[in-house]
Amino acid sequence: MNGESIESDSGERSRQFVIGDLHGQLGALETMLDIISPTEQDQVIFLGDFIDRGQRSNEVIQRILELGKRTKVIALRGNHMK
Repeated sequence: MNGESIESDSGERSRQFVIGDLHGQLGALETMLDIISPTEQDQVIFLGDFIDRGQRSNEVIQRILELGKRTKVIALRGNHMK
């Protein structure tokens, strides 16, 4: 699993990762984050549907918010989120 490497105007290298349809599966999110190990220069884009189906929806939301404190996060609302 590799993110696209982008060089900024300042010469820093960063990666972009896109994650979607977590549906409350905290274990899956943690596994993906362990694999990609995002840095503060990276960007993680979540394509919605963090909640629903899985039993740990609230914890998924909390983890995404925590991640946003140490790396760039974009979280889009999914069709299961009102």
